[in-house]
Amino acid sequence: LYDVYQAERNATGALIEYYKSSRSGNLFDILEAMKCFAKADAQRFKLRDTMRAKSIIESIATGRDIFIEVGAIHKYLGHLLDENLSGWLLTPRFIEEEIINHLELEGTILNPGDQLTLHYIFGEKINRKRESLLCGQSLIYTKIIHKEEIDDKNRSFPHLRNEISSINLVKSLNLEECRRLFSEISSLSTQQAREAVSNYSANR
Repeated sequence: LYDVYQAERNATGALIEYYKSSRSGNLFDILEAMKCFAKADAQRFKLRDTMRAKSIIESIATGRDIFIEVGAIHKYLGHLLDENLSGWLLTPRFIEEEIINHLELEGTILNPGDQLTLHYIFGEKINRKRESLLCGQSLIYTKIIHKEEIDDKNRSFPHLRNEISSINLVKSLNLEECRRLFSEISSLSTQQAREAVSNYSANR
């Protein structure tokens, strides 16, 4: 319980500092606060997945199949199970990727913030330039992604389509472009911000 408390406390504290920095309008401070939150969030994910892996390994029974459903960012859980399950065949299926292929869409389900968090979770080396770029792209992504329910009776998987198109919009932006766009769209609505970023990308 103490480990859970510490992980949640650290992540919540880092998130509050990020919100404070966001109000300042200083991009450098915002990016640094975002990195701190992503690192704290990564430790929280690692703890969660470590506890889940331990519980799963202790509860499975020989002679029957087990199905484990997790979100796309919980790759560390798969890593732990793969390392510690002996005598079992682990067969991951990435449902969202299958849907993306079925819809013939281009892209990944992992937004820039998720990508940064996964770097931290697995302790991968990442230079400061790449860190800042992912944070900058994440700032734009969170501004243009639809937060509300999408009612689109004419198209299947509207939320997934929105996520993929939003990720594709921001992944080609460099840090200077993110800085410029952030100052332009920070006070706009989601739809207005999305249109502004789309127009910018189309006219580059």
